[in-house]
Amino acid sequence: MSKVKLVIAEGYGSEARPYRGGDEVINLNLEVPDTHSITGIIRTEFDPDKDRSVQVSDDLIPVVPLFCFNHLVGKLLTLTDATFSDPEQRKAFKDVLRQIAYDWHHGMVDNLVSPWRKDKGISVQ
Repeated sequence: MSKVKLVIAEGYGSEARPYRGGDEVINLNLEVPDTHSITGIIRTEFDPDKDRSVQVSDDLIPVVPLFCFNHLVGKLLTLTDATFSDPEQRKAFKDVLRQIAYDWHHGMVDNLVSPWRKDKGISVQ
């Protein structure tokens, strides 16, 4: 069994660095069998505004493991193979595409590192 915790941060959006800090780890007091994967999180709005201007709704947030991300990158690289006939141009484009994809992924993971380390009692410099 694995214990489940949730890492949250203030902010969101399409900006380059959308998170403003306030990272926090919340213990959900739940255990998941080792034979199961966490595939998503459902965030539910239980408290609509009194004037009903905000609807009660659910927000499904997928959890995308690295093997799924790798599969997507592989599909994009295969598309690149089918797009470029010049081998030098194809290799250059694939190198740039791979670098952009993994830089993005590492940036997303970097947002989790500091709160995770603090939660584990590891000093953060």
